Amino acid sequence: MTIGDNYPPEPIEFIGTAIQDLGGFLLDNPVIETGESAKRGSLLVERTRKLFQDIEDQRKAEVGPLNEQVKSINGRYREARGPLESIQAELIHRLTDYAAREEAKRIREAEERRLAAEALEMEARRAEEAEREAKQNATLGEIVDVAERVIEADAAFSRFQKAERAAAVAERDTHVRLPSQLGGHALSLRSKETLTVDNALKAISEIGSHPKINEAILSAARDYRRQYGRLPAGVSASHSRSI
Repeated sequence: MTIGDNYPPEPIEFIGTAIQDLGGFLLDNPVIETGESAKRGSLLVERTRKLFQDIEDQRKAEVGPLNEQVKSINGRYREARGPLESIQAELIHRLTDYAAREEAKRIREAEERRLAAEALEMEARRAEEAEREAKQNATLGEIVDVAERVIEADAAFSRFQKAERAAAVAERDTHVRLPSQLGGHALSLRSKETLTVDNALKAISEIGSHPKINEAILSAARDYRRQYGRLPAGVSASHSRSI
């Protein structure tokens, strides 16, 4: 240690002593019964409050410059990012519009292919029925071209199956994806849930008493009292007395 290094102890270093003093007093005074004990206890409370304040002042003195530095750094980066974020947001908006239009077009195409497949299925069923009737009539001696009906039925089912596969592919590909060109995730439309309070009274009645709801109500009640000078119906205030 050199001359000038003998700094006074920091407030935080007195916490141990304060704990011992408070603990000793509480141990000696399970119940405060005399004015002298109350006076000593009051002094300990004041000293502890002063120590808390000194600790807080010291903390602010240490973190203050750091907070200002962090604030300055954040502000510099935020200012630099602002224009870029705005332009990117506009580009994302336009890409979203494109993807939505493209997805709607693909959905329409998939629906058209599905309807076409359903029509071909009906055609195939009719061809199958014609084949069955031709075979039945042939057994009764009627001269019919059974082979032709079989070929027609097979061809109709082949067309239906091909259309059905095409419809399935179109349905699968309705989701628009813009592949990454930098090895990251593909850009695509994603659903985002947004909750809206349509009827606060109904929601609270359904949920019931909940700490988060109560906290929000109390916060709103304080704002209400500042504006109207009273608490709203359903909220009451109680008072307690303490040193």
